[in-house]
Amino acid sequence: MSRTADAGVRLALIETAARLVAQEGPDALTTRRLASEVGTSTMALYTHFEGMDDLLRAVRLEWFNRLSNHLAEVPQTADPVADLAAVGWAYFFSAVENEHMFRITVVEPLPDPGVATHATEAFGVLVNSVQRCTDEGRLRPGDATARALQIWMMGNGVLVACTAGFITVDDAIDHFYEMARSLLTTFGDDPESAKKSFARGRRRMERQTKSPPPGTPSPRLGHIVATPPA
Repeated sequence: MSRTADAGVRLALIETAARLVAQEGPDALTTRRLASEVGTSTMALYTHFEGMDDLLRAVRLEWFNRLSNHLAEVPQTADPVADLAAVGWAYFFSAVENEHMFRITVVEPLPDPGVATHATEAFGVLVNSVQRCTDEGRLRPGDATARALQIWMMGNGVLVACTAGFITVDDAIDHFYEMARSLLTTFGDDPESAKKSFARGRRRMERQTKSPPPGTPSPRLGHIVATPPA
């Protein structure tokens, strides 16, 4: 088997494992079921992973890798609050595009030092973004880590409701931004300035991300793809 084929099988195992666990629960993830879904042999699992725990670890690491790629595409501008809004957008759509990996990683976390390191690095992007808002005078002095944690918990609540199909994608985006603006004003930003900055950040990211059409019932879509900025 070629190296290219090996890489494809490995990724298929990761994505299929994420889907099975997210949709049917951990009991659905058996070697036989996994091989059948991917269209490979049962030995393929042990060719690429040490076992099921290693495979689930790879699922979580793949989520953080994809999240990091989304976050890396957010440029820094002269408006730190707009940039914070853009970071939130990148996180949101990384979760929407990879909903099964998101649910396994965030809703059903696995205690693992390697995974925790990646989680800390991703969270650090949010902390740094909040700190910059404070440093540039948009927020009053405060604990950037605590504030970032509040934003993260709020955003994950919206995402869980969205990925579970309780609210549409467009409603999730609207709620996410409305709550984030309210939270930023409690941290000291001017309400009107926060509104304008969040609108600016959203417009910028909408040019980079092809959003699903209004009324989309769930994020289980194949057409959410990144597009070059206008």
